[in-house]
Amino acid sequence: MIGCKYYECKKLSSVKLPSTLASIGYGAFYNTAIISINIPEGVTTINNNTFSYCSSLKSVKLPKSLKQIIGANSWHDGAFYNCNALETVDFSGAALTEIGENTFRECNKLKSIDLSTTKLETIEANTFYGCNSLQNITFPTSLSSIGAQAFYNNYSLTAITFPANINSIANNAFNNCDKIRSVDFSATSLTTIDSWFSNTDSLRTVKLPETVTALKDNAFNNCPIEEINLPTGLSEIGNSSLNRARIKNLKITEKITNIGYGAFQYAHIKETLEITPAENLQLGDYAFNCQGSYTDNGQYINFHLVDVHWNSTSQFPKNKFGQIDNLYLLEGGSVNDKNNIGYIFYNGITDSIAIAYNNNYKYTVNKTMKTRKVTYTKKFNQQSGYGEAAGWKTIVLPFNVSEITHTRGYGQDQETVKLAPFGSSALETVGTLPFWLYELSADGKYKAATEIKAHQAYLICMPNNDKYPSDSNISGDVMFAATDKANGITLVPTEGVLKRSKGTKFDLVPTYDGVMQHDTVYVLNENNWYYSDEKNYPAGSVFIKNYSENYSSYPAVYPFQAYLATNEGKTSVASAPMLYSIGGSDGTITGIEDIPFATPEKATKAYSRDGVLYINTNADRTINIYDVTGRTVRIIEAREGMNEVHGLDSGIYLLEGQKVVIGR
Repeated sequence: MIGCKYYECKKLSSVKLPSTLASIGYGAFYNTAIISINIPEGVTTINNNTFSYCSSLKSVKLPKSLKQIIGANSWHDGAFYNCNALETVDFSGAALTEIGENTFRECNKLKSIDLSTTKLETIEANTFYGCNSLQNITFPTSLSSIGAQAFYNNYSLTAITFPANINSIANNAFNNCDKIRSVDFSATSLTTIDSWFSNTDSLRTVKLPETVTALKDNAFNNCPIEEINLPTGLSEIGNSSLNRARIKNLKITEKITNIGYGAFQYAHIKETLEITPAENLQLGDYAFNCQGSYTDNGQYINFHLVDVHWNSTSQFPKNKFGQIDNLYLLEGGSVNDKNNIGYIFYNGITDSIAIAYNNNYKYTVNKTMKTRKVTYTKKFNQQSGYGEAAGWKTIVLPFNVSEITHTRGYGQDQETVKLAPFGSSALETVGTLPFWLYELSADGKYKAATEIKAHQAYLICMPNNDKYPSDSNISGDVMFAATDKANGITLVPTEGVLKRSKGTKFDLVPTYDGVMQHDTVYVLNENNWYYSDEKNYPAGSVFIKNYSENYSSYPAVYPFQAYLATNEGKTSVASAPMLYSIGGSDGTITGIEDIPFATPEKATKAYSRDGVLYINTNADRTINIYDVTGRTVRIIEAREGMNEVHGLDSGIYLLEGQKVVIGR
C-alpha cells in the first residue's frame, strides 16, 4: 500500500508504481503535478483523496484487478476531486463494484466515461458532480441505481441510455444537465417514471418501456419534449408531468384513468389530440389547458389546441381544456360550454367554416374535415387600372369556389351582388358583375381563368375606378364560398397540396404559411405605390424582389396569397431582375386597357327586343360590343339618337358599362 508518501509533492510529474502494490491510500498523490498514471495489475483499492487537486493529471488507466474506489462524505475528499485537466479514464476490464461518492467531482475536462465492463450496481451521490465537459456515458448492465446529484451540473451531457436493471434514480441526479436532448428507458422494466428530468429545458426525445404504468407528478415538468411514446399499459399521468411538451400528436386511450392537475398545461400539441375517455376517467383542472407562447430558434410561437377528438357520447368537459380550433364529437355527443371553440364537428361534419390563418401566420388542416359551407373573405379597396395595370391581388384557397358575392350599401339600401370572372357562364345571370381572374401558364404569360380551383394561385382584380360606371365598381369585402348541404365540402390536409404554377421567367407560388421578406421572394405591392429610380408603380402592379409592406418581424406574404420565384439568375440572386410587372412587356397581362367598361362621359342607353339590340346615344361615337369573355364581337359607328344592331346571337353582351341580354 502507498500512503501519503507523495502528499503535495508539487514537482512530482510522473511515477511508476510497483507490480506488488495492492492498494493506494488516502491522499497518496494529493496536489501533485503528476500528468498521467498507469495503475498496475494487482491493485484492488483506491482510497479517497488519492489524486484530488492533481491539476496537471490528464489520463488514468485502471487495472482489471481494481474492485473499489472508496468514496468520501466530504465533497473535497473524492479520489479524483478537482482534477481539472483530467480528460480520459480507461476503465477497460476493471472489475469495479464500487465507485464512491464524490470520486470524479469537478473533473471539468472529462469528456467520456465507459463503465460497460465494470460490475457496478450503484453510481453513488455526487460521483460525477460538476463534470461539465462530459458528453457521453455508457452504463454497465449491472447498474440498478443512481444516487443524488450523481451527474449534477453536467452541462455537456446530451444523451442517456439506461440499462435493463436500473430501478432507482434520485430526483436530482441529473439536475442542471441543460444539454440533454434524449433519454432512453426502453431497455428497462420500470413501472413508474418520477421527476428525474424535470426542468430539463433541452430535453426533446424520451423513449419509455411498455412496462410503465405511471408518469408521476412533475415527471417531465417544464421539458419541451417533442417525441415520447406513451406505453399501452399507461394508466396515470400525474400533475404537471408533461406540462410544456411540444409534441405533434397525442393519443389518450381508455386505459388511462387518471390525468392530473395541469398534466399538459402549456403543452403545444401541434396537430391532433385524440381522447377515448375511460368510463371512470379522473381529469384534473387545467389538464389540457394547452395554450401559450414560447420562442424557438428566434421565432415567437403562439399556440393552442388545433384538433381535439372526443371519442365518446359523454359530455365533453370544456372546463378542463383551453382554446380549441376544431372539436370532433360523436353523433349524440355534447358540450355545455362552446366558448373558445372554433368549430364543432358531429360525426365529422360541421355547418359552416370561415377560413382563417392562426397566430403563427399559418393555415393548416391536419386531418380531412367536412363542412356544409365554407367561406373566405378578402378586402378589395385599391384603385384598379384604366389603361395600365393596378389594383391586382393574389389569391389561393383550399376549396373550389362556387359562389362569389359582394355586399354594398347600408340599411335598407344594402344589396348583395353576385360576381364572376370574365368568361364565366355565371355572367349570363342578370345582375352578376364581372371581375378579372388570371393564372400563370407554362408559356410564361398570364391567361384568363373562369373559376378558382383549390390550392392554386391566381391574380385577381376587382373593377374600382372613377372612369367606370359606379354600378360596375366593387370596393370592400368580397366573399368566396362553396356549399353542399347534403354531402358537405371536404377540406383535405394541407401538407403537400399546393400547386406551383411554372412559367418561363418565374413561377407563381401559392402559400398557406407566412413567407418572410427575402432575395428569392418577389412580393406584389398590393397596398402601396412602389417608387423606383426608373418609374413609380401604382398599388397592385409589380412583384418586387426582397420587398415587404410590413414590419420585418411580420410576413411579407400572408397565407392565401402568392408570390413569384424567379427562374432567371439561378447562379446569383443578385443577377435576377429587381421586379416583374403585371402590365409590362415581359409576357404579362397587357390587355387591361381593353376592359368592357365605359367612361362616364359616354352616355348611352341599351336594351333588346325580339333579338334586336337598340342603342340610344347622345353623340356620334364608336361603340365596342363584347361578349362575357371580354372578346370584341362587333364594332359599330353609332349616330346620335337611336341605333339598331341586328344579327347578334342569343346571349349576354356588354357595352358602354351596360349588360344586355339578347334572346329570341
